[in-house]
Formats: sequence, structure tokens, C-alpha cells
Amino acid sequence: MTLDSISTEVLGKINLLQSMVIHVHDTKAIIDAVCRVLGELPGVEDVKYSADKSNPGTSPVEQADSKQLSICYKNSTFGYFTLSLRDAQAFSGYLPFLQNVMNMLGVIFEERQQELINAELTEQLELRVQQRTKELYEQTENLRITFDSIGDAILVTDVAGKVSAINPVAEKLTGWKKSEAVGKPVAEIFRIINSFSRQPVLSPVDEVLVKGKKVKLANHTIMISRDGTEYQIADSAAPIRAIDGSTAGVVLVFRDVTEEYRIQRELQESEAKYRRLIEGIGPRYCVISQSPQGVFTYVSKNFEKLFGISAQSAIGKTWSALNVEPQSITVGKDADKLLRKEHVFQHVEMKILHPGNQYKIIEIYYGPILENGDVVRVEGICTDVTDQRRSEEMLLRSQKLDSIGTLAGGIAHDFNNLLAGIFGYISIAHDTSQETPVKESLAKTLSTINRAKALTNQLLTFAKGGEPRKTIGSLLPLLPDTVRFALSGSSISYEFRFDPDLWFCEFDQNHISQVIDNIVINAKQAMPTGGTINVTAENTTIEGNFGGTVPGGKWVKISITDHGCGISKANLSRIFDPFFTTKHNGHGLGLATSHSIITRHGGCLEVESVLDQGTTITIYLPATEMAPVTREEINTSETVGSGTILLMDDEDFIRAITSAMLNAGGYQTVCCSNGEEVLDMIENRPDEFRQLKGMIFDLTIPGKKGGKEIIDSVRKCAPQTPVFVVSGYADDPVIANPSRYGFTASLCKPFRKQELFDMLSRYFI
Repeated sequence: MTLDSISTEVLGKINLLQSMVIHVHDTKAIIDAVCRVLGELPGVEDVKYSADKSNPGTSPVEQADSKQLSICYKNSTFGYFTLSLRDAQAFSGYLPFLQNVMNMLGVIFEERQQELINAELTEQLELRVQQRTKELYEQTENLRITFDSIGDAILVTDVAGKVSAINPVAEKLTGWKKSEAVGKPVAEIFRIINSFSRQPVLSPVDEVLVKGKKVKLANHTIMISRDGTEYQIADSAAPIRAIDGSTAGVVLVFRDVTEEYRIQRELQESEAKYRRLIEGIGPRYCVISQSPQGVFTYVSKNFEKLFGISAQSAIGKTWSALNVEPQSITVGKDADKLLRKEHVFQHVEMKILHPGNQYKIIEIYYGPILENGDVVRVEGICTDVTDQRRSEEMLLRSQKLDSIGTLAGGIAHDFNNLLAGIFGYISIAHDTSQETPVKESLAKTLSTINRAKALTNQLLTFAKGGEPRKTIGSLLPLLPDTVRFALSGSSISYEFRFDPDLWFCEFDQNHISQVIDNIVINAKQAMPTGGTINVTAENTTIEGNFGGTVPGGKWVKISITDHGCGISKANLSRIFDPFFTTKHNGHGLGLATSHSIITRHGGCLEVESVLDQGTTITIYLPATEMAPVTREEINTSETVGSGTILLMDDEDFIRAITSAMLNAGGYQTVCCSNGEEVLDMIENRPDEFRQLKGMIFDLTIPGKKGGKEIIDSVRKCAPQTPVFVVSGYADDPVIANPSRYGFTASLCKPFRKQELFDMLSRYFI
């Protein structure tokens, strides 16, 4: 085909198409335009576009009745057009022009793809900077709080020996306020003398600045406070290192040991009275005495209770010769060596292994007994602090779990928001589709998303707890579905036996699902080599108290039995204790949380176990004679409503999908992104506000006012208008009891169109 025979009109369309490719940003619009122009070319019968990026970008083997045009740039492919030809000759003259268009498309699509990648990377970097800034602030604040809360006195100086910081305990002992002390030489604030000679003692700060290493204050040192009060003190000073390793200052830590010295003198004066006293102290304490070489010369009667070693076996031996844990032997050796050479009080802790693999943590305070300046023996008070350390560990773990819970709650909330968009659009597609296979597939997808919703609600239960949102219904099919889900992918099988006419209960589906999930997971872990879990649910009536734990009445009894390793009698009484676990990586919260949930349902939880045979956990839930509340399901595809609904949510896609649902039902919508915009409407457009048929508010808006903050103002202007609250925090008390907080009803994200219209139909007349 010659250039003269090419249609000027067609070339004009191709030129116009090239201009459009450059200036139009909607990729779909560009593709549609290219398809239309290609379809109008001489000799073209049909045009199809494929977004398959795996196409290599070169035309396949030429055929007389087809042609393929690929959108390529360098090594990237962005799809291709397949043209069915009725006259290949009439079409061939336009190929050079069309290939130019394809090349332009390739360049533009590559640029837009790179722009998206750059935008995403920029957003990620900004988030990382924000997170790091927050972490640095929190670390600084924690350091400040720790500094002010430490029980010892602390002075910090710069490299010139001038005070730069002082904590409250140091203020009290020295008599100097922080505002007065900062900037003054440390010798003026921290005045020390020898308790015997009354002569000034070299400041440990000066010694550290000269030696560049940690030093301890000499014994028998007195500090004179600003008002002349004298304190016998013990202290240590250490250098503060700069990044380059040089000394940037000194931190001085000291404490008042006046009382300890007084006790020491009294002990020296009345040893006989002291011995009678120590024999009568409580079972958590004992007293020991060692020679300067660390050999035990005396132990009180509770020594065996604390250390698991008889007094007779201990006498004449050192710590290293006793049968204690290796780590503790090292501590004992250090104490032996130190106490022989240093005339100071010392504190150590030992972890002692008792028979039956039970550990005790023993705290020991040592003090030397001096004669003419020499250590003649060492006295120690031993305290069993096992329970105290366990409590401290539980508190620490609880604080960590609080942080994890906060994170889990945030993740669950955000995930529920994302699910809301997916849930909503699939719900609309399901309601509008006329194809049975498509509707069935979408229905299965909605069912799967419902499970994801339940999982996020379990996260919220872990993060925030809260009262259960109870509804009346049957435990079937929740019970078997939860068991199947918990065992999916494992080698464990299951057997079900349920009463066919199982009584109704009033329960929170998410909470009970979490209980079943926790129990089944424990059962699965108890059978690492596989096996079968038996699950039963039956109606039972109890006369009086069954075993003293379950009150009389009608109950639904759920039993879950494994055939695994079982639980020892020693551990059986502790399995519901928070943080108690026998698993290496366990956190000890599964059964504790389950017990709490069942208790809040008015139920009971019992455990029976035989070691090496298996465990049965039984749940009793109160049965109810009330029937479930049934509502006629609304055909949302035929629902025709009227009026305007105010929708407030900070997420654009949530507003968009909810508006689409409402619009499909005949309602008009007015959208706001936060509570301030709603309050502005009340103030500046009150008549329009009062004409609203209803309102749907997001409970919380980050950085702005949410529904909870503005409901009182809304009710003053529109007391009778239905106001609904929605949230991804399913366990929030406002969602559980909306009327108590001024709302008409509540809905948890994500929700389907059917759920939304069910709620509206109950309050819109």
C-alpha cells in the first residue's frame, strides 16, 4: 500500500490518538480510545486488549487474518492488542504509525508505573521517620522518668567537674535544689570527710576524671549536707563516654548507709541476743556466717528450706562446694573473693535448684564483721524472694502484653476498615449480579471475609477485653466451624457428637469462638504425633451444685477431649493462672483469657486430665428459653428508600462504598470526613441539618472529633433523628451499648449491605 492510498482521515485519528496518549492520565480511557481507533482502521474486523504482562513484546508468527501490537518499553511489557483482520493488505500501511503509538504508550506506562513506585517509597520513608521520631521521644521521656525515680542519689557532672544534673534523692541528701546546684563545682555540693579523721576525702568525681575509669568511695566516709546533717554513705562514680571514647563527664551514685552502720555496731555489741533473735525469724529468712575464706561456720534453721541443703551438710563448706546451679556458683565465688578483701556490705542473688526441678531465688545481704580493722567473719541475711521476683516478672510481661495489645487493637481496627471496603463492594456485586454461579462465588467470598472479620474481633478481644455482645442463638454451626478452622492444615482429626435439639444460649460469637480456638489449639499441641479430638455438645440439667462448681439449672455442656500428654496434678490447679505455661514459647494467657470470657458469660470451665492419657475441658454455658430474635430479611436489590443521610468517616473509600450502598437503596447522602465538619453544618446550615433522615458516624477519627465527641451537640439540634455509630473497634463499650451514649444503634465494620439496611429498616418508618 502506498502513502497516497492511506486515508487522511484515518491518519488524523491516529495523530489525535497520539496526542491523547500524551495528555490523558486515565489508563482505561486511553486503552478504550486505542481500541476504538484500531477498530475503525481499514481491513480490521475486531480488536481485543489483554493486560497480560508476560507477553514478550514481539509479534507471534504472522498470520493472514490476525495481527498483534504490544505495548513495550525496554524489557517491560504492559499488554497487547490482538487485531482480527478481514483485509491484511488494506491494514498494513498503518503499521508504522500504530507502532509509534505503541512505543509512546510503553514509555508513558513505564513513567506512570515508576511514579507509583516512587510515591509508595516516599510514603514508606515518611512513616519510618515518624515512627523513629516517636521512639526517640519515648526513649528520652523514659530516661527522664527513670532518672527521677531511682532510689539512690545521683549526681551528673561535665568534664570540668560542674554539676549538670541531680535527681530528687540527691537533692534531699545534699540539701541543694536542682536549680541551685546545676553549674556549681561538685565539691561544693558533695562534701565528704573520713568518719574517723574528720579530714576531707578526695572527690570520686575528680578521681574518675584523672583515671578515666569507675571508682568506689573509700569506707567510713561521711557526707555533710548543706544544713550540716551528716550521712554515712556508700557510693561509686563512673565516666560518661563520648562517641569517640573520651570522657565527657561523670555520673556519681551514692546512698545513705547510716542505718546499716548503726545495725552493724549493734550486731557487734550483742551477738548473743542476735543469735536468739535470728532463730525465731519467719520461714522465708535465714542467717548465715562464713569465715574470711568463705567457709560456712553457722547457718540458721531455715537454711534447708531456702537452699534445699541441710545445715549439717553446709557447715565447713564454701558456696562453690554446694550443689547449686552453675550460674549461682559463680556468684558465690565472686562473693567469697570480694568479701575477703572489701570491708563493705554486699548484695547478691542466687537461683537455687531444689529437688523436683523447682527453683528458688534467694537474695542475700552480706556484711563483714571487723576486729581491729580486719574481717573476722561475714554475716549474711538470706531471703526467699521467689514469689516477689515472679510477681515482678508477671508485671513486666503484663506491661509488654499491654503494648502488644495496643498494637493488636490498632491493627485489627485498620484491618476492619480495609475489610469494610472489600466487604461492601462484594456485597453490592452479590446483590446486583443476575448470574447464579457468580452470586454463589460471591456468597462464598463473603463467608470467608466473615471469618476474617471474626479473627480481627478476636484480636480486639485480646487487645481491649470488654463485655461480651451477647445474642441468643444456637452454638451450631459456630462450634464445629471453629474446630475445623483451628485444625486446618494439621494432622489431627476430629469427631463431633451434638444433641440434635441443642438448647439456645445467650453468647458473644466472637468471644466463644476464641475460647474454642484456644482450647483446640492446646489440644492439638498436646498431640504432636497426631490423633483425634472428640467434641461433644449436649443439653444437661443440674440439680443443686455439680461437684460444687456448677450451680443448678439448665446448661449447654461442651466437652473437648484430646488423647495427648495430659497435665500433672501439680500444674492442674494453676492452668487458669495468667502467665502460667509449661510451653517453651507459650505466654500463659490462652486458658486464663478463656476462663475470664466464660465467667463473663455466667458459665463455668472445668478440666480433667490424666498424665500421658489426655485432657478433657468442659464448658458450661447457661441455657435460655428465649428464642432468637428473627427479622425478615430485606431484599436490598429491591429496597427503595428516600431522604438524605449524613455520613461521617475519615476514610475516603469507606464513605464511597457506604454512599454506594445507600444510593443503591434510594437514599441520598451528604458526606463529612470528621466531626468538625458536622458541627460546622449544624452552625451554618441548621435547617438542612434538621431535615436529614438519619446520620451514620464513625466512632473515632484520628486527630479529629469522632461520633462520640459530637453526639451531645447533635442531639441538642436533632433529638429525634436516628443517629447510628459504626466502628472497627467491635469491643468498644459504645458499640456494645449505643443507646447509653446517645446513639440509636450500632454496626461493626466491616458490614454488608444487608446488615446496613436491616439496621436502617428498624428505625426508618
